[in-house]
Amino acid sequence: MLLFQLNYELIKNSDSSFQVTWKCEQDFVFSHADDISDPPSDHGMEEFQHTRIKFSKKFAFADAETEAAFAAQELEFITSNLGRDERHEVKTELVIPGYMESMMATTNGRRPCLVNQELYVLSSLLLLELPCSFLLRLFSGKQHYQYSKILKS
Repeated sequence: MLLFQLNYELIKNSDSSFQVTWKCEQDFVFSHADDISDPPSDHGMEEFQHTRIKFSKKFAFADAETEAAFAAQELEFITSNLGRDERHEVKTELVIPGYMESMMATTNGRRPCLVNQELYVLSSLLLLELPCSFLLRLFSGKQHYQYSKILKS
């Protein structure tokens, strides 16, 4: 079972600042989800001791019926919450349990010295944060992995 979440926030403008006045969310449950993600590749990761991995999410509907069912549920959710305030924002999000946007993988199991919290504080105080992040990027590899789901109701 895969959850598809709609977040609804009402934002009120007072004294040139925005304040959230109403927030609600609703889960849409689809009966079937196929994972069509490409298997992760370790090609190029062996060159570096540390590799930065970025993750992203993508979804598609299996057929027109599923897309129409979702559009109907989305419209019903929006109209049931409309009129609570002057301005609103609706965001649709694919929820994958345990999802993280990025992580760092190491070959030796140790944290790189440039990611050490004490070193980070010291480099920030000495205004060396930018050179340290540049060195970390220079001496680590980079990979991207995309979770791709096809939803069917």
